[in-house]
Formats: sequence, C-alpha cells, structure tokens
Amino acid sequence: MFDGGSCPQLSKKPKIFFFQACQGKTETKGVSVDDTDSVMECGLNKLSVVDSPNAKPLPTDETVHEKNDTIVAYSTVPGYIAMRHKYEGSWFINDLVDTFSEHACNNDILQLLVKVNDKVSRRRTKDGILQAIQTVQSLRKSLYFFPGYAVNR
Repeated sequence: MFDGGSCPQLSKKPKIFFFQACQGKTETKGVSVDDTDSVMECGLNKLSVVDSPNAKPLPTDETVHEKNDTIVAYSTVPGYIAMRHKYEGSWFINDLVDTFSEHACNNDILQLLVKVNDKVSRRRTKDGILQAIQTVQSLRKSLYFFPGYAVNR
C-alpha cells in the first residue's frame, strides 16, 4: 500500500512506520548470557556470502525496487507482548522519543533504533518480564533527522 508500486510518488522517499502493539501473548524473562560466549560456539563461522550467478551491476537509470526505502519498527517481536506502564505509557514509545531527542543529531535511524532496542531490552517488569523491539528495513541510504542539531533539555 505505502510503496513505490502502489504510489509512485513515494518511490525513492523514506517511508517510516512505528507500531506500538502486542504481536502475541507470550511473555519472556529472557535467557542467561555468558559474556565469554562467541559466534564460533554457535557454528556461525560456517556462514558465507555468495553472489548469485545471475547477479549483474545495477543499471545507471533510476529503477529501484518498489519496496525499497522503508523502515518498520515494531514494539516487540512476533508472538510476544509489548509492555506498557499504567501511567507512564509504552516502553517502546518512551524510549523511542528519548533516544531520538538525545541522539538524532548525530546518529542515523538504524543506529537510533539499535539504541532504542538496547534501552527497551534493559527494562523489566516487577515479575522480571522483558521485551525486545524488531526492525525491518530496506533503506538504501543512511537516514538522519536534524544532523548536528541537538535539543537542550
């Protein structure tokens, strides 16, 4: 619906969506993490990147995939609940606003969303329930809000 195929005027323009909603009923208290664990232990060292045999350089014209230049940030991952304080509101939206207010002057949107996920991931309910955000993106360029402009609080 909000892509270059359905709306050609949106082609090559960033489209940003933030969703504050549960994506299921599952709660989690997380897993223990040992600071000494490594990628090698998970067997991820066997991954490799291989170019498609049919891959060709991009043409010099302005043809882009209709789904490009979109970023969607969800308050939680599929299947899980999103936390909201009775009076203070959503963890995700609060941390999103705080992080963007403080760091948008020198970080792109993906860096900002990593910071938001870090902040949200550090929160706990009184019962120890936690949350992680999910970001899905197809940006072709870094996207900055107000570079060099800092809000004084």
